[in-house]
Amino acid sequence: MGVVLYGYNVTYRSALGFHPWGHCQHDALLIHYMRSPAQMRRYSRRAAAGQDVCGNGFPEGEVCARAAQNKDAEITCPAGTTVSRVTFAAYGRPLPGQEHKLYRWCGEGMEGVLTDSECSVDRTPLVESHCLGKQRCKIAVNTKVFPEDPCPGKAKHFQAVVKCG
Repeated sequence: MGVVLYGYNVTYRSALGFHPWGHCQHDALLIHYMRSPAQMRRYSRRAAAGQDVCGNGFPEGEVCARAAQNKDAEITCPAGTTVSRVTFAAYGRPLPGQEHKLYRWCGEGMEGVLTDSECSVDRTPLVESHCLGKQRCKIAVNTKVFPEDPCPGKAKHFQAVVKCG
């Protein structure tokens, strides 16, 4: 709406249930700046069904981590628990809508975990070797740790979901 109304003498007004910049909030009716059509469909399907538009998140004991290329992904289990299983781990090109830094990927649960099948590699064994049995681990998303390049010349990211117990 902002683009359509730009240039007219329209005053911005905040309203309950309308939230900016894709941050999913549980009382949301509308969330501005969803870059992925799939994300928009998920949110609207949930709203039409009378569900929380943000989704269910991850079950208790599962945590997620995500990092862009040349950043660190930090996996942290709750106190008193350690990584007992790697549910999902992939390295590759982010799908449209996932690259936006304000998209809270971990908030939706597994429904928000999306990969580009043509430009992604399974990194479950790497996460298992680095993280199993640890309460906290850090994985550097760089060419030393991820020497294979599933899609040369494209920006990449890493995402993982682990079970803590």
